[in-house]
Amino acid sequence: MNPQAMHKKHFMRNYLTLIKSPVFMGYVGCGVAGFGGLTAYLFLSPFLFQNVLKLSSIEYGWLGIFIALGLTLGGLSNSLLIFKIGRHELLKFGTMIQGVAGLIMLILALFGLLNVSAMMIPMFIYMFGGGIVFSNAFAGAFHFFSSIAGYAGALYGTLQILGGTAFAIVISFIHASNQIPLALILIFVGIVNFFFQSLGRSFTLKSESR
Repeated sequence: MNPQAMHKKHFMRNYLTLIKSPVFMGYVGCGVAGFGGLTAYLFLSPFLFQNVLKLSSIEYGWLGIFIALGLTLGGLSNSLLIFKIGRHELLKFGTMIQGVAGLIMLILALFGLLNVSAMMIPMFIYMFGGGIVFSNAFAGAFHFFSSIAGYAGALYGTLQILGGTAFAIVISFIHASNQIPLALILIFVGIVNFFFQSLGRSFTLKSESR
């Protein structure tokens, strides 16, 4: 065991290395934004489903199956395609799926459709993309930092939770009577994630070519 591993300077040096890395922070950005989209759903959906659509708390609870199923199928699809398509292309595809899910929800809202299907079909698609994004963003963030994986995991998780908290604070000021605010947030997440994955990919390829 390295006696310096628990030293304060050792901690700070490793965390600064991660924070200053555009590769690590680019992929962390994908995880943070993706988690923020899920946070937006968790904050806005109870009001929409129970107050507007008059679902019972039990009926609303059952809708969580679609969230879990989308995430599971996205992760499973990722594991089946990763060796054929590659991490970079899959991550890019996942971010596009998230943006498209928000666009579908927005279109349905603009046509005046506010029901369970108009909410949960886009959210299922979003979480399917999330299963791809979360898996590859996590792998990309750790790609060059296996020697300090513990630090990377701790910082990744902390930033993801802090990002979700920031989303929650902003969302708490939104009083939604339909799904348009949620749809716009999901579209925003897709665009931001597309940028972050491009950043992470660009710096990853530059580092690998050295």
